[in-house]
Amino acid sequence: MSELGTPLAVIRVTLDGCAIRIYPASEDNPEVPFDFKELQSATCLLEGRTAKGGDVPFRYDPTASARGLQPLRLYENTRYCWEVEGIAETNGPFSSLKSPGRAEWHVRRRKERIEGDFRVTNYLGTA
Repeated sequence: MSELGTPLAVIRVTLDGCAIRIYPASEDNPEVPFDFKELQSATCLLEGRTAKGGDVPFRYDPTASARGLQPLRLYENTRYCWEVEGIAETNGPFSSLKSPGRAEWHVRRRKERIEGDFRVTNYLGTA
């Protein structure tokens, strides 16, 4: 079965002027310019850098919703790092991933930014 959608190495989602950049912990240079842009709505923009071979940490497929799937796919057992851009003072971000047993979720507040990492593991199908 071939993989559908665009393979992405780093993504940034901008919503109403605030953005979050997400990339795998193994990424050496998440600041490299983006070569992929998809306007989701009047206030939401998805940008990314196309993955060039190897493991693909994200896959974006705008037709996935028609098949009952989310357009942006992340992979289990992968540690992703994130950085909030555009705001420095906030109590968030928050995530349901922080709930015990669902995933690992860490937040770090730096002087100029908020960042963290997460990893999701799904044990569905194991007894």
